[in-house]
Parts: sequence; C-alpha cells; structure tokens
Amino acid sequence: MLIIKRNQMKEVSCRKFNNGRAGCSQLLSLIKEQGSHVREEWLFCGEYTRLYSLLLSEFLIKKGLFMRLENPLQIKLPTGIKRDKNDRTDRRDIALYAHRYKEKCRK
Repeated sequence: MLIIKRNQMKEVSCRKFNNGRAGCSQLLSLIKEQGSHVREEWLFCGEYTRLYSLLLSEFLIKKGLFMRLENPLQIKLPTGIKRDKNDRTDRRDIALYAHRYKEKCRK
C-alpha cells in the first residue's frame, strides 16, 4: 500500500488483506496508525475489478469514506509500456494516478 500525504509518497507496508470484512477492517486500522484522523483528507483509489473491488468500496462508503474506482486502462495508459509488471509498480501507478487527478474526485 502506498500513502500520499501532503505531496509526499510513503510506502507503508506490503501487506495483503483478505477480501472480506476482516481484511477491510485491518486496512482501515493500518491507515489510522499513520496519524491522519481527518477523514476528508483520505482518498482511496483502486482499479475497478468487479466483485473484487465491490466489497471494499461498500465497506468504505458505509464508514463515510470516499473510494474512487478507475478503469485499469485509464491508470496504465499514461504510464506507458513497462517491462516489469508486479504489485509494487501497480501500487505506485495507482497512487500517482489518484494524486494527479485528486481534484476530479467528488464525494
């Protein structure tokens, strides 16, 4: 997971969370540990992957948080062709995309 705070990108951890309520709660706990408790400053962004992204989106919305789901091609095309495709580069690309287009996000 990458967290961007005040234009500074910080890799918090490389953890996987179960795609269930427990995993969603663990993710939220990790975010809270980072110090920012002002929910208006939080922006969650991910690739729209149908059922895989639905549970987290619903969980965050019920908590009053904003989740932006984007078409994977929208995220990948601006970054160009890459030789290395892995979770680390995907996290970075999604975080940079969310930060670049944060003004387009609406609650």
